[in-house]
Amino acid sequence: PFSIIKDLFDEIDIRKDGEIDFKEWTQTFVGVQEGDKKLSLKKVPQHLAEFEVSREAKTIHDAIVRNRKFLLEKFAEFSADGKHVNFEDAKEVIRAVQRG
Repeated sequence: PFSIIKDLFDEIDIRKDGEIDFKEWTQTFVGVQEGDKKLSLKKVPQHLAEFEVSREAKTIHDAIVRNRKFLLEKFAEFSADGKHVNFEDAKEVIRAVQRG
């Protein structure tokens, strides 16, 4: 699981600066459209599409970028024994980020 997330991160991080900014994100996924023959996606609900460009999404994105190393380490700890990170585990990690 960790190696998959790391590979995805590395693919999206076009500038290879260890951060994914909004431009890199959109550049990576600009070709992904409903009906794309290479990728099968369901239509994104309107409220989620609106969230992606909201101030709240930007705040969350910035928090993830600022805490990338910590998040990678914590999720690596959870997945070290081969188990999947469940919702409660993820909430625990997010709470740790919020506490600083």
